[in-house]
Amino acid sequence: EQHVPSGSNEARKNRILCLAYSHQIPSYHKDKLWTRLNVDVNYDIFWGEYEGQRYPIKKFLDDVIETEIYGSRVKVLTIEKAFVQMILHHYKEMNSLFILYYRNCIRTKLFKDIYDMLRLNREVLDVKCIERLCEEYEIGAYVYYLLFFANKVFPNEVLPGILAGLEMYRSEDVLNGYGLNSKERKKWKIPFEERLDNNRLGEMIAGEMTGEDWKKIELNHHVFT
Repeated sequence: EQHVPSGSNEARKNRILCLAYSHQIPSYHKDKLWTRLNVDVNYDIFWGEYEGQRYPIKKFLDDVIETEIYGSRVKVLTIEKAFVQMILHHYKEMNSLFILYYRNCIRTKLFKDIYDMLRLNREVLDVKCIERLCEEYEIGAYVYYLLFFANKVFPNEVLPGILAGLEMYRSEDVLNGYGLNSKERKKWKIPFEERLDNNRLGEMIAGEMTGEDWKKIELNHHVFT
C-alpha cells in the first residue's frame, strides 16, 4: 500500500510531484506485526535534481545476469554496476537537503557498505570497468566522493589505489559541499568528523537553508514521510 489510497486525488498529486522532482514514485509500505516494510520503486539511477545527461534505465540494465537466491532465479546487476548503483544511492542519501535535515545519512554504516563490497569482491570486481562507467555516465566526482570518505572511515590498502585512478574526477566543490545540484549546493562549515553519525546535524545546518530549500524540504516531507 502507498501512504494514501492509490485512486485518490492526493495519490495522483504525489505521483506527479515525484515524477517531476524525484527519481522514484511514492514508496509502498506494508505493516507486518511490529515492523514496517518499505519498498522504493526507482525509474532512474540519478536523483531528481541531477543536472547532467540522463541515461535510459534500460541501457543500465542491458547486461543483467541471472542468479539463484534461496531457490528462485532472479536477474541482478553485474558487480560493477551494482557498485555504481550503490554509490549513487548513498551519495543522494548523504546530500539531499531533506534527508540531511530530517535524518542525517552521513553514517558509518553507509561507508561500511562501500568498504565491504570492495573487501568481499576484490577478486572479481573490475576496477577498470568502474573507471569506464565513471566516464560513460559522467559520475566520477560522486564515485570519488564516496571512496574518499570511505577511506577516511575505513582506511585500507585497496581504496588509495582506486582513488588514484579516479583523481581526474576529484571535485573540491563536491567533496566540501552538500546539496544535489549546483543551485542548492552549500559549503560545509562542519568538519567531516563532526558530521559523521551526528543526530543533531539537521538543526546545525538549518540556518543555511534558503526559502526555496525549505519549500523543497517540506514538499519531500509531505510526499515521502
